[in-house]
Amino acid sequence: MIITGREHTRFTGTTARYAAHTLLIAFLAFWLTGCEKMDYVKIESGGIERTYGIYIPIAYDPAKSTPLILDFHSSGSDPEKQASVSRFKPIADRAKALVVRPWGKFLQNGLPSWNANLEPGEVDDIQFVLDIIAHLQQSYNIDTSRIYGVGFSGGARMVSRLACEVPDVFAGMAMVAGLQYPDDCAASTAVPIIAFHGKEDAVNPYDLTLNSPVYWNKSVEDSVADWVVHYDCVSENTEDLSGHVVRASYSDCFDNAEIQFFSIDNAGHTWPGNRLTTWLGLGETNMEVHATRRIWSFFNR
Repeated sequence: MIITGREHTRFTGTTARYAAHTLLIAFLAFWLTGCEKMDYVKIESGGIERTYGIYIPIAYDPAKSTPLILDFHSSGSDPEKQASVSRFKPIADRAKALVVRPWGKFLQNGLPSWNANLEPGEVDDIQFVLDIIAHLQQSYNIDTSRIYGVGFSGGARMVSRLACEVPDVFAGMAMVAGLQYPDDCAASTAVPIIAFHGKEDAVNPYDLTLNSPVYWNKSVEDSVADWVVHYDCVSENTEDLSGHVVRASYSDCFDNAEIQFFSIDNAGHTWPGNRLTTWLGLGETNMEVHATRRIWSFFNR
């Protein structure tokens, strides 16, 4: 959501608005997450200390292999705030899935984000993710065939990068308000992708314009099209799910992957089904589709 210091001349108004509302989201987080309790864990990655939050579901059974959801916060946010946005606790408890929320350390305008563009000399967030998974495997019975990546805004750009760099690690990827296709993507395997984006998004614009942030290098539909071409998908199906939501599905892709893309007419830079991001001043939230439920259903189709 927030651009690097070298690019600070763009979207500073949105950056300031987001920062001004961080206290509001912190105040609401406990209520909106359904009293989710996360523990914070510190590990060493790339020679520096890194942190992630972990939610252990009710009735976790160490004798059974457990799905893992890696849930990436937006730029300027943190794991606790992301928990209040994605709200995976009810699903995690039912599915007995671990939810792990990495904490970004790559600074954009002095706030935590992700090195999704692989800037040299900066933190290696790809290695951080791999180190988190290895660390978790020391204490938990992780089902390595059911590791999923989810991200909002800057976190979605990070998930887009992970889909290029380490797709074989994941069984599914979900991007909300931040899907991109990195031009240097060289993934030789495919991971299923589900993405959501509002057409009134003022932070990561749906259409590329001269006023788009520097990091936002193509329109959302162009990114979807590039993923479809990269995956060599053959079949396309478009459905009007409501008066404002259209789902485009692409199948018969290599590695049996699938892409689902939800374009939402009346939505800003928000998480469908959760009005919290509207209260943060990031635009209207569409309540006709519930992104978290759709994501989990897609992962388990």
